[in-house]
Amino acid sequence: MTSIQSLSPYQREKYERDAALMSDYYKMSKQYTTLRSVLDILKPKYGLHSDNAFYRIRTRWELKHGKPQDKKSKAKGK
Repeated sequence: MTSIQSLSPYQREKYERDAALMSDYYKMSKQYTTLRSVLDILKPKYGLHSDNAFYRIRTRWELKHGKPQDKKSKAKGK
């Protein structure tokens, strides 16, 4: 995995935005019952123009970092 210090300013900004977005998404998905409710709040907050933009970010993030529940289940298995 690439160190955050070695990223360009644009890449660092994108990484920080994605990290904040996914953190908010995971917190809000526990509170709200539908993904639509979560997206209606997150899209304007992070300047996303479409649902597809969120799905691309989410897919990229989860492939690289995994889902939070994956980390918990791996910790229990050890």
